[in-house]
Amino acid sequence: MDIWNPNNWDLSPRVVSLYLDDRAEEFVLLDEQDYWWACQWRWHCNKARGRNKSRAGKKRYPCRSQSNGRLYKPKLYLHVQIMLRTGILPPSPEHTIVDHRNGNEFDCQRMNLRWATPTMNRLNIRGSHQDELFEQPATPNSVEAAARALQERS
Repeated sequence: MDIWNPNNWDLSPRVVSLYLDDRAEEFVLLDEQDYWWACQWRWHCNKARGRNKSRAGKKRYPCRSQSNGRLYKPKLYLHVQIMLRTGILPPSPEHTIVDHRNGNEFDCQRMNLRWATPTMNRLNIRGSHQDELFEQPATPNSVEAAARALQERS
């Protein structure tokens, strides 16, 4: 095979794994462009809270803390940060949640994420909307504009 022939080049987007623990037991699927960005921080899964520490049947999402010294700041969830990086704004003020189309919270590829309302998110049981891959057109809005819009809705 001629490596200099452009017809032989594999230009499809690569899916890579980002490991969340030192034992390589938990990992997240990411697009290659988001992998290199996410490698700047240490990501982990959110932990059980409250009286019932058992997380049986409950979703766990990859996140990272953003504390500086003694000040507490809320966790940053990987799927929300990736959606903000795309620059796609929510289509309406009601679309406040980033939803996984296939229902797998460890699949954070861009084509698997979408803005959703709380009702849409509840109806997406075990990935019932995974065939709606490219329902939102990409807009030329910057990441900063998407972050401002999300901040205003919070």
